[in-house]
Amino acid sequence: MELSHVLMSVQIVVLLVGIGSVLVSVGRRDQSIRTTDRDLRELHAISKDLVKSVIGMGATQKHHDEKLGELSRRVDRLENR
Repeated sequence: MELSHVLMSVQIVVLLVGIGSVLVSVGRRDQSIRTTDRDLRELHAISKDLVKSVIGMGATQKHHDEKLGELSRRVDRLENR
């Protein structure tokens, strides 16, 4: 009978180790998903800021082009006088 108790105890230990390893695996996967989600949110925010910057630079470039055109016209008028 003692052998059957020992075998049963070993089976229980093996079962608990198996369940523990499954739980650890699920925990690692959940952590990986959370990390990836956080990184994707940060990448989204960076992309959004980059788009705003590019649009702002385009508007600034247009503004500078208009000002340079205006200055060029004024210089042309002065030269014609």
